[in-house]
Amino acid sequence: AATAQEAADLTLIARLASEALLLPALVAQDAWLTTHALSPVRLPTPEQIAAYLGSAEDRVRCATAAQRLLFGAERRRVPRRWDVDAPALTGFEQGRDAYGQAAAAHALLLQADAGRVVDEAVAGFATLTGRHLPRLDAWEADDADLLILVQGDARAVAQAVARHLRRKRGLKVGVLTLRCLRPFPAEALASLLL
Repeated sequence: AATAQEAADLTLIARLASEALLLPALVAQDAWLTTHALSPVRLPTPEQIAAYLGSAEDRVRCATAAQRLLFGAERRRVPRRWDVDAPALTGFEQGRDAYGQAAAAHALLLQADAGRVVDEAVAGFATLTGRHLPRLDAWEADDADLLILVQGDARAVAQAVARHLRRKRGLKVGVLTLRCLRPFPAEALASLLL
């Protein structure tokens, strides 16, 4: 997250996507500038947050092929088989020969839908708040001959540098901000580079 506002917003987005995918999520923010600086943050109301995140008891459509194999077409938002008050190991030890098969199945059954699910969570948050935080954000990239790829609070500095190079040197420089490492927005990045 580049700002305290983004950290707060991305935490809600990550929670919704994580619950939809049944995969853990992590929101990272840059130290000092986002953790120690005073800055305004506009939080959604508790009612908006409840409407956006829903209840653990809600019935939701299964987001991945793996979920459809386990639960059918729909499931409880937070399945009962995982109890956060009594955590347990889920999974098994596997030998070298099964690792490749498991990695391929993971990509096919779990990760294939992850980008769509995160994008849906981002779109829902934008509808709720008017703040759109795509996995890859492009600034002045449409006509750019040079793109600077950054994460976190480096975005503000990169945009200032790009603005300076555009004004003073006539260089067409844009900035791409990567907000999500997994699922990596490869298609969005490729479309901006080609």
